[in-house]
Amino acid sequence: MFLSLLTSEEKELFLDLCVHTANANEVFAEEEKELIKTYCREMGMQVPEDLKQQEISQTIKKLNSSADLRSKKIILLELLGLALADKDYDTKEKDFMYWLSNAMGIGKEVLEEMSVKLDSYMRLCEELGELVLK
Repeated sequence: MFLSLLTSEEKELFLDLCVHTANANEVFAEEEKELIKTYCREMGMQVPEDLKQQEISQTIKKLNSSADLRSKKIILLELLGLALADKDYDTKEKDFMYWLSNAMGIGKEVLEEMSVKLDSYMRLCEELGELVLK
């Protein structure tokens, strides 16, 4: 949705965080892999053949030193969408997202508000699809 607003460095860090998010529950679902490919296309990046992850503490450190709050919110929102992609937002993923939002200096409240808004958005998209495609 907003990934094109990120800098090149933020996009690279986001992609690394995508892999961490997708692996948070130790299940890298096909829906998550497909969404990461979609994210790469949206960011104008080549889809990596092998999605490797860096040490998350280093990724967070780089992100916190280079990204402003708006960019961090964009990243968090898109990662939340990734965590929800397989329609199985389990405890491990929720705990990871809470940890990540705090590590990024955003906090639990903003994450929860994003979650509510994203859920409403996804329901609306489904309803519009049903309306148009019937």
